[in-house]
Amino acid sequence: MKGVLCHLEGAGSAERQQKPKEENAMKARLWPFLLVVILATALLSGCLPKDRLAVENTLTKLTERFVEGLEAGKLGELEVLFADKIVLYPGTDRLLGLAGQIEDTKLWLTYHPEADGLADEYEIWAKAELAALREKYEQDPDSPELEELAGAAAEKMVLGYVFCALTMADTETVAEWLSEAGFSLKGITAPQAVLSRWFASNQGSGYNYEVRGKGSFLQDESRWYIPLMVVEDAPDYVDNLEFVLGFSKQGSKWLIDYFRVIYN
Repeated sequence: MKGVLCHLEGAGSAERQQKPKEENAMKARLWPFLLVVILATALLSGCLPKDRLAVENTLTKLTERFVEGLEAGKLGELEVLFADKIVLYPGTDRLLGLAGQIEDTKLWLTYHPEADGLADEYEIWAKAELAALREKYEQDPDSPELEELAGAAAEKMVLGYVFCALTMADTETVAEWLSEAGFSLKGITAPQAVLSRWFASNQGSGYNYEVRGKGSFLQDESRWYIPLMVVEDAPDYVDNLEFVLGFSKQGSKWLIDYFRVIYN
């Protein structure tokens, strides 16, 4: 029996010695894969210090160019920093309010697509959408497609009013912008000309801006952000605002494709 026990003990000892070797071999095989995963995660999250520092240096220079152009009132220097399309974010409350206006307008148009009395600018801003809605209504007044068509027309009408109020642009110019615009609760997508015209309109009305400070860069999955503390000196008041610039890389260039104004 003792010999048997000694034999089993020896076998167990051999197995215990073999097991660490197998575990080490498995770890050696897994380590290159884990390293790739770790590096990929770091790259996607912007956590590599050298990469993050390089991006922040680039965006700091672009931010300084924006500030210089803003304070000097040189709109051309701002426009070259803007992407072709920019997300305008007026705040959650305002976006919810606009969403409510679009919904109310959609419901009204769904049941009154041929009603007279729409303002001329609305007929121009939503010309194609209203034509499609009215044609479908004539074909089938009970069509389930009416609501979707009315929604498309309502969005153009409400955004047209917003762009007009922001920029004081003429009806035809706003209609051109609307062909590239869109709405969601994440913001209003607009051609860069809308933001450029907003600055131009304010400048023409005697507004001046001074940047008193800036925050730190923040990052999400789509862009980098930096807040600027701004003093808006208007003809009849002075106000403290916060501009939030959002940058994303488009091709080989970093451009501003997000803009938010936070009012006190």
